[in-house]
Amino acid sequence: MTTLEIKSKLPLTDLLESLQQLESDELGEVAATAVRLRANRRANVLPENEAHLLQQINGTLTPSQQERMNLLIEKRQQETLTKPELAELIQLGDLIEEIQVKRLTALIELAAIRNVSLANLKKSLNFPTA
Repeated sequence: MTTLEIKSKLPLTDLLESLQQLESDELGEVAATAVRLRANRRANVLPENEAHLLQQINGTLTPSQQERMNLLIEKRQQETLTKPELAELIQLGDLIEEIQVKRLTALIELAAIRNVSLANLKKSLNFPTA
């Protein structure tokens, strides 16, 4: 585990600079935690059903799953992937598809609750369009 040396009352720019010291898996963990914190804060001011939908919208692979997927993709590109690893990569791909289906379903449901178009909802949530 990497230990960061940070000052108290840290400006955001310094915090972001400090994050550059992290390994990719640790940075993924920080990012996933930040997403959960943001969802939880929104959950504190939103109706429960909307908070639940936002958690589904923000769902991702765990940092360890994402790291494993990246490794398997790299091995596939290098043509060194074994049959069991290929099966694992396919399983992770299926999991991503499940997450994306849940995300889209939650987006559509939330748009209906808020009585806005899907495009406007995505824009209001700063949701990536690509």
